[in-house]
Amino acid sequence: MPFHRHIPILAVACALLLAGCGSEAQPLTNTTSLPINYAPSATVADLNGGAIATAQAAVDAKPQDAAAWYRLGNALSVAANEITDNNLRQASYNKAIAAYLRALELDPADGAAMHNLGTAYLQIGKLADARKQFETALTVDAQDPKTLYMLGTIYLQEDPFGSSQSNQRAREKFEAALQADPKLAVAHVGLAQVYLNEGNGAQALENARKGVELSGDQVDPFTYWQLAQAQCATGDAAGGTETLQRILAAAVPNAMFNDQVRSLMSVCK
Repeated sequence: MPFHRHIPILAVACALLLAGCGSEAQPLTNTTSLPINYAPSATVADLNGGAIATAQAAVDAKPQDAAAWYRLGNALSVAANEITDNNLRQASYNKAIAAYLRALELDPADGAAMHNLGTAYLQIGKLADARKQFETALTVDAQDPKTLYMLGTIYLQEDPFGSSQSNQRAREKFEAALQADPKLAVAHVGLAQVYLNEGNGAQALENARKGVELSGDQVDPFTYWQLAQAQCATGDAAGGTETLQRILAAAVPNAMFNDQVRSLMSVCK
């Protein structure tokens, strides 16, 4: 069947990708065409137990310590990752941004702080500010796979209609990320989106499957979304429908995303 191309949803999505903060967390409540995984790991109990208060106390004790401000930014970002109320979530990210900026004032060469500042900007939709931070972070570590991946997602988000120039820039970053870390699942998912934009269903399917495989038990609905689109694009209606049903079963609390999933299901035949 002819593939009906869906315009990517361009709000920032899934669990954010922070440098040096631990393992993957669950998706956020808003969405994008690409997953942003590897969030700092923290349970609600950890947050209620005073992670932010502890980090703030460290800042109060040593206000000139860049690392203390960096840890405060991370604690606030972790908290934001658990918040469903958009206003409170944005407020937490804004506080994290202020902490990261202070860390960079004290240590301008801290690539991890640059990366995490870019991630916080991305989560509240400030794409230009996010891109600037990730590009600066690459001047500190040009081979950091997560920063390369994040830049690729920004290039696609800045051009939701997927021009050839944006696709090429994104492809270069995703491929560079995979050269640095061949097991970075989200980079394969990013390449799947590039190939979908170009109408190359076969290559999109290959990369989407690789992304799912490398994700193991951590596959999120947005990774499955890339797989479903690729399956439908290559005529695998049964596989695509099954994957779409799996996405809906995850009950992502985002009406726009779920509407797109149902819309693709109606034409994946």
